[in-house]
Amino acid sequence: MDNINETTAILVKNITDNLLKSLTQQVQQLVTENVKDQLKRVDVAALSREYINSVLTSNPKTFSFPDRSIPGTTINPEGMYIRPENIIAGTHRNFESTGIQDKASQCQVTILDNATVYENTLVANELHVATDATITGDLKLGGTIPADSQVFKDLLAASVTAIHSEMANGMLSTFRNQVLDEIQEKGIPAGAIKVKGGHSFINDTTLAPTILNSNLQTVGALKELQVTGETLLDETVYISNNRVGINTMDPEAAFDFWDQEVEVTISKLRQDTAQIGMPKNQTLIFGANKHNNLAINPDGSVSVTNINIGSSNHSSAAAAPGNDAAPGCVVWNNRPEIGTPVGWVSLGGARWAKFGIISV
Repeated sequence: MDNINETTAILVKNITDNLLKSLTQQVQQLVTENVKDQLKRVDVAALSREYINSVLTSNPKTFSFPDRSIPGTTINPEGMYIRPENIIAGTHRNFESTGIQDKASQCQVTILDNATVYENTLVANELHVATDATITGDLKLGGTIPADSQVFKDLLAASVTAIHSEMANGMLSTFRNQVLDEIQEKGIPAGAIKVKGGHSFINDTTLAPTILNSNLQTVGALKELQVTGETLLDETVYISNNRVGINTMDPEAAFDFWDQEVEVTISKLRQDTAQIGMPKNQTLIFGANKHNNLAINPDGSVSVTNINIGSSNHSSAAAAPGNDAAPGCVVWNNRPEIGTPVGWVSLGGARWAKFGIISV
C-alpha cells in the first residue's frame, strides 16, 4: 500500500509540475486585462486527462492497482488472452465457441476416462463406429439399409434361414404332404417337367434331346440300342474300334473270348477266309451233349472219337465189336498186331467182318 501511495504521489507531483509549467506559459501569453477571467475559462480537467493519456501512451509502465479498483467495463477485451490455468473451475452457463454451443439447462454430457455418457438423445448427420456397437434398447431406422452392405446380407441370410426353418417345422411340412398326396393320387404329367432349352423332360415316350448323361441302373427290354464310342457291359463285354472282348478290355482280334486262362479268337485270316483259333498253347475241343467230339491239339493234329461219313459211322476199338450197328459202320483196330485185322465192318444184325489183315 505504501508503494502505491508513493507511486501515486510521484505521479501527481509530476503531473502538477508540468501542469503549472503549462499554465504559466499560457498566463504569460495573456496580454489583456482579462487574464483572471481567461484562467477561469481554462479546462484544467481536460488538460489533465490529455496529459495523462499522452504520458501513459508514450511511456508504458507497469503499475500496481488495488484490488477491485478497475471497473470491468473500462477494460478493452480485444486481443486479450487468458491462460486456461487462470480460469477458476465452475459451471459456465450459455457457453459458446466456434464448434460448441451449450444451450442445456442441466448436465447432458459426462466425459470419463473410459466412457462418454450422453444423458439424452444423440443427434448426428452421420455415425461412424470403428469397432463394435452394443445397443440395449430397440433399433429404429428411419431410412434404408444399402443392399450391398454386409449387415443387409447377414440380415437377409438370417431371415431366409428362419423362414425356411419355420416353413419346415409347420407350413412347409403341411404343404409338402398335400403335394405328395396330390402326386400319389394323380401323378405328374410327363410334359409338365421342363429341362434346359424349354424341352419337356418326357415327350410322350421320348426323353428330351438335351439329356445326354444319366446314371440309370435298371431299364426294361430295349428294342434298339445305339452306342458311339467304348462300351462296357457288366464289366464283361467290351466293345471298341470294331472289336469285341469277352472278359477282356484289350481284344486281340475281331472277337476275343477269355475264360480264366483260356483264350479263343475269331478273326479274318485272309481274303474271304475266317479263322477260329487259340493263340496260346492250348487245346480247342468241339463237342455236343457233353461229349468231346472233335479236339484240335496244340501240335496241329485233330482228334475225333466218333465220326460219321455219310451214313457210315467210324469209331475205334481194341477188339471185334459185337453190338448191332447199321451196315457199313466201321470200327478201326486201335491195338493193331501182325495177323490182326485193320478193322471191322458191320454187315447188320450184330454181324461184323474183318478186313485188312496186318502182315509184314
